[in-house]
Amino acid sequence: MSIQRIKMTIDFYKYLFLLNKRQAITLIINVIIFLISLSSMIQNITDFGSFDIFVGVIFIFSIFNVTWDIIGKISDIKSFIGNEKEIELNKKITLTKENVNFQLKDIQAESREGVYYENFDFNSADDNNRVIRSLNINEHLWDTNFSMVHSQQRYNRIFEFIVKNRVIITPFIKYQYYNSVRKQQMFFNEDKLCMGSDLTMNNKAIKYYKSNYYNSFLTNEISTKVLKRTEDATVLYDASNFYPAELGNSETVNIQPLEKSAMSNHIGASTLAVSADNYLIIRRQGKNAQQNQNKLISTGSGSCDFSDLKNENLNDTVEYAMNRELWEENGGDKLGIKIDEIGETKVIGYYRVLSRGGKPEFAGITKLNWDYSDLVSNKNELIDISNSADTDTYYLESVESIPNAIKSLKNQPNISTSLYMCIDALEYYYLKRPDELKAFLML
Repeated sequence: MSIQRIKMTIDFYKYLFLLNKRQAITLIINVIIFLISLSSMIQNITDFGSFDIFVGVIFIFSIFNVTWDIIGKISDIKSFIGNEKEIELNKKITLTKENVNFQLKDIQAESREGVYYENFDFNSADDNNRVIRSLNINEHLWDTNFSMVHSQQRYNRIFEFIVKNRVIITPFIKYQYYNSVRKQQMFFNEDKLCMGSDLTMNNKAIKYYKSNYYNSFLTNEISTKVLKRTEDATVLYDASNFYPAELGNSETVNIQPLEKSAMSNHIGASTLAVSADNYLIIRRQGKNAQQNQNKLISTGSGSCDFSDLKNENLNDTVEYAMNRELWEENGGDKLGIKIDEIGETKVIGYYRVLSRGGKPEFAGITKLNWDYSDLVSNKNELIDISNSADTDTYYLESVESIPNAIKSLKNQPNISTSLYMCIDALEYYYLKRPDELKAFLML
């Protein structure tokens, strides 16, 4: 068993313990009783050469309890392994809120402070690409520094929501864990930095809290999912009832503001990088990842770990997270450099992914301190496409080369949402501030 597999196993059972404390504590107590009775029985035989019937009864009873608990746990968990494909995870196309049926394409965001939000989609054939975005907010990001304020109450609410609904949603994480093991995918429970309030024109202090990836999986990631029995398509568990939407005026459906949402909402961070020798670089995600398997992704793509928090400042934090992802996925350790030496990054876009329960995501642009040939893609996470028919670089002769590179990128097949939104944000930044972009990229 590999170190990664051991870590996944520990993460998984530790999390189940936290969700089911009563059952877990009962099992621990039974194990303790079993060990005490075993020790007493051995000591009795050793000291007196006789067998105490009372101790023997307790010993047999404790064996029965421990065995029964373990068999119950194993049977419960094994039912979601999926080796015989009896259960499958599916996306639910039509969602329901207060007897109103809707799809992701119908969701809007309530207007705030005169800011217009749109339900944006770059691929009408796939609802997974739909996001809520505002070009006004993107422009506001370019010039505004946002502070961050810790909110333990936001985390408490999310964990209470998960515990309250654990009977319905726990089967999803059991299914996902065992299928990740079977498919050799990574499914770790890392500490994540989460966003507890929305970006607005007047709100300069964003709430944040510490959560973890499993919490996000049991809220954001399954918010449009059901577990079905493959034999007859019977829905066994439906998490879509918890989708964070609310009815607006005239029965319009709005995505809930982050302040109201019971989703964990860990912060996504992706950036497009331009090398020191002026190559715009993209990557292809490996099959071991939980998201975007085999899709084209940004040069650095992932999410904010809680350890990425910098100076309780949103801009500094997200930019550091983008640099860390760049460093991890492009051979920063082989270059022998620190994360903040990889290059200079600027946040240029913000959006919420509807298929992931309105999860907040940021898009960035980075000017690397290193040439394209210096970089080494991380083979544990990425597929090397440098020698394939796929295009992984676009040479930028000048800032005027950016529109053609963007056009070519948009026509690439199998493109991830995070990459497209980075391209989209870069295109708008170029349209509004070409001279500023030229200076930043040193073109």
